[in-house]
Amino acid sequence: MKKSLYSALGLLLLLATCLTSCDETETVDRYANWQSRNEAFLDSIANEAAANTNGEWVRCLSYTLPQGNDGNVAIDYSVESYVYAKKIHEAEGADAQELHIDYTDSVYVHYRGELMNGDVFQSATYEGGDTPDLSISTPAKMAVSSGIVGFATALQHMRIANRSLTDWQYKGDYWRVYIPYQLGYGTTEQDNIPAYSVLVFDVIVMDKWKVGETVLPIQ
Repeated sequence: MKKSLYSALGLLLLLATCLTSCDETETVDRYANWQSRNEAFLDSIANEAAANTNGEWVRCLSYTLPQGNDGNVAIDYSVESYVYAKKIHEAEGADAQELHIDYTDSVYVHYRGELMNGDVFQSATYEGGDTPDLSISTPAKMAVSSGIVGFATALQHMRIANRSLTDWQYKGDYWRVYIPYQLGYGTTEQDNIPAYSVLVFDVIVMDKWKVGETVLPIQ
C-alpha cells in the first residue's frame, strides 16, 4: 500500500516538474531570437507600406533626422529611421494646417500598446477593444515632447478634426503605429518590454492645445 502511495506521489511530482518545464520553455520560446524576429517583422511592415498605393499607409521620418536634402545633408533612408502607420480612420473635416500637431503641443489621445507577438504592455485608455467606444472612455493628456521618439514622430503626422464638429466619436486620426526599437526603447529592457522590441500602438488623437492655450474639455 505504502509502495503504491509512494509511486503515485512520485508520478505526481514528475508530472508537476514536466508541466513547470513546459511552462518555462513556452515563456522562453515566446521571446526566443527576439531581436532578429523584430527586425524581420519591421522589414515586413516597411515592405507592406512601400507597396501600398492607395494612401492607406503612412511612412513618417523621425523628427530627430533631417527632413529634407539641401545638397549638403544626406537623409537617412534606412528602414529604422521611419515610423510606419496604417490608417484605420481619418480625421473628419481636418483640412487646415492648424489642425496638424506640433512637437510643442499637448494632446488628448487614446492609445493601446502591444508587442509584435500580441503581448499587451500598455493597457488601452478606451473601452471596447478593437472597436473602441470613445463615448464612455477618457483620453490621456500628454505633451507630444514627453513621448518616446517614435510616438512623438507619429503624433506630429496626425491631425485632429474640425473643432466645430460636435461628435467626438473617432473625431481625429486613428492609426495603428509601428515603431522600430531604435525609435522606442532601443537595446534596453523597459519594465515589461523586452530589449529590441518593435512597439505597436493603436493611437486615436482627440484634440490638441498649444503652450499657453486654454485646454478645452472633451465633449
